[in-house]
Amino acid sequence: MNRIEDWDSLVINRRKPYTYRAFHQGTMYRICLHRFEECDEHEAFYHPHPWPGAFKILKGSYKMQIGYSKDRFSKPDEVTTIILNEGSSYEMLNPLTWHRIIPLGKECYTVMVNDAPWSPDVAHTDVRTTKGKDLAKMSTYELNEHFNAFRELLKPHDHRYLSMAVNKPTANNSSGFTLLELIVAIASALLVLYVLNALGVFKLIGWIIKVIIYTILAIFVGFVARRWWIAKQKP
Repeated sequence: MNRIEDWDSLVINRRKPYTYRAFHQGTMYRICLHRFEECDEHEAFYHPHPWPGAFKILKGSYKMQIGYSKDRFSKPDEVTTIILNEGSSYEMLNPLTWHRIIPLGKECYTVMVNDAPWSPDVAHTDVRTTKGKDLAKMSTYELNEHFNAFRELLKPHDHRYLSMAVNKPTANNSSGFTLLELIVAIASALLVLYVLNALGVFKLIGWIIKVIIYTILAIFVGFVARRWWIAKQKP
């Protein structure tokens, strides 16, 4: 989020709730920062999504009506209505799931992360997208205000991890340290100390060099341990 030029924006105002969207396409996922304006329940747009997605409410709340279609061509049957408050999160992973959101208050801020679109033979035939709608973009001032709001809201979550999550190649390609690697690093450091001591190196080079070597090894082990701990904290 530090480079605003890496993001695009849309003002989605041809359906309600009106949505101010800043978005960034990563190597695998797209991340969207949404601000919804208030609307009446009967005005809210009922829709399926063209892709699987995950959602989190950072500020405000909304009512969500959920439906499900029996096939790709039929209208949805009403399933349930729920209230989602600040901190709530959910996923929509089925192309036949519909929802309608009604913000409860003047403003609501959310994060949405979506995967690649479903193929045309899987997505519901009533899917609508913003492509080709000639929608306006936020002005530079509006986009800066949008980002300032989200920077504050994302502080507890550390927004750097959002970018990491969007751009990571695969879950199995993590660059963080595993517990096994940490154990191997510590064991290697102890082995070096044992060999040096057995060879009498410490007696030859004196206690000053001995302190320096111990310090370097301690820093190395601490660095490895810190890297491992940080990797474990990432979402």
